[in-house]
Amino acid sequence: MCAVQLTLDMIAILTKEVTVALLTVTFDPMLGFVPSSCKELDVILPSFKLACDWLFSNRDIWYPHPPMHGNRSLDLWTNLAGLCDWLCSDDKQFFVRTFTQSHHDLVEVNLAEDFEMSGFYPLAEAESEPRFVMK
Repeated sequence: MCAVQLTLDMIAILTKEVTVALLTVTFDPMLGFVPSSCKELDVILPSFKLACDWLFSNRDIWYPHPPMHGNRSLDLWTNLAGLCDWLCSDDKQFFVRTFTQSHHDLVEVNLAEDFEMSGFYPLAEAESEPRFVMK
């Protein structure tokens, strides 16, 4: 259980750092998010995606949550709730429309972590079809 708690603590730290980084990103109502305004997201988001994929594929390990011992300042669920609250706030409503068919106005989305983790067993059933977004 100690290893599971350590993993959950690490994911809690990642979640908090993602939330802090997203708070620094410029949001333009016409353009949406301007990712170049926060270089830290390029580094931390792949790790956060991998952590979320691990949580999703290993629910039987962490749910129900292992008992917490002592006064703990790291709470994954509080950090996730804060991130979800930020993502769902009224002034941040946005979407990215994806397409499954290529078109001359579209560019394929290739995520480095999808390629790097393609042989990782828990992610073997992940979506592997190419996706396209507007240029």
